[in-house]
Amino acid sequence: MNQLMFLIPLLSLLIILLILPMIRAVALKVNLTDIPNGRKVHRQPVPLVGGIAVFVAVSLALTFAMFHGFHLGEYVSIYLGATVLLIMGVADDKWDLGASLKLLIQLTLAHYIYLQGFYIDTLLGVFGIYAIPHWLEYALTIVVVAGVVNAFNLMDGIDGLAASIAIFTLAMLGAFAYMLNLLNIMLICMSIMGALVGFLYYNFSKTRKIFMGDAGSLVLGFVMVVLAIALLQKAEQAARPDIMYGGVFAVMALPVLDALRVFKNRIRRGKSPFAADKTHLHHLFLVTGLKHKYITLLIAALLVFITLMGVLTSSLTGVTFGVQIVLLVFSLTTRILKTKSDIQHWQVKIREMEQQGNL
Repeated sequence: MNQLMFLIPLLSLLIILLILPMIRAVALKVNLTDIPNGRKVHRQPVPLVGGIAVFVAVSLALTFAMFHGFHLGEYVSIYLGATVLLIMGVADDKWDLGASLKLLIQLTLAHYIYLQGFYIDTLLGVFGIYAIPHWLEYALTIVVVAGVVNAFNLMDGIDGLAASIAIFTLAMLGAFAYMLNLLNIMLICMSIMGALVGFLYYNFSKTRKIFMGDAGSLVLGFVMVVLAIALLQKAEQAARPDIMYGGVFAVMALPVLDALRVFKNRIRRGKSPFAADKTHLHHLFLVTGLKHKYITLLIAALLVFITLMGVLTSSLTGVTFGVQIVLLVFSLTTRILKTKSDIQHWQVKIREMEQQGNL
């Protein structure tokens, strides 16, 4: 197993680098592409096959691992759920499925995962609450799984962002799995990380660019949230469960908090929470004029900082304070960016008014 830990991510990387040119060519022929519009920053159709390529590469790498002592075991249910989401994501990328149908499928998969034994059975000690009743276990699991899947999907808005966040999140989850001796989870995380590195090579390319697509972001969100739940269920076996509780919450928090912020603001403006706009975290950074790769690095750095703060404060003062620190850092960051965006907006308005006055 130790040799597989190094070999499998490299194999995932090699496979995706080999297959992506072929998959990209097919996507262009069948028009499985992202078409530019007023909300998007790219100007040419871009193939939406990153998620497909990552799924294929990871599947082949883990199949190789199975011939060398690796077994998915109870985690095969995660793979099956991810397969369903992949199919749904490809269909959505191609034909733009309705929001209600997608939500129904996500809720059904959350129910399926609950039945397979992956559920939230603790509030991590926040405000002193640990064990919760069964009805709340079910409700919380359904909401969290579907919520994280959608939240991560919404983060996929600029080059490299979703993959970079996923790589760091999987690295943290893999580290926690290693602490709990859950090597199966660790190997799954590392295999996906290897494929995502290969995806980034094409995602940042100017001539062979590809996007993750819903098929990728939905699957990644699903796999990460269910693996996180699996780790939380085993956290009591760790020497310091509070560190693991705070770390898992912190590393998964950024997409969820941003989605909740955006939904709240849309509802406040009298719009549907699912109405498209340019108010997500990466949009706030775009106002600064930075290039995509620098914004991706800044948001990734923010995630690293939030995670470190969550782990540190949870270890020193408890999970409750760790959660509060994570919320505070995110709130301050978004407020600063929103203020910057508002100032720039009014500067543009003032210039327009001055020009009209000169006519």
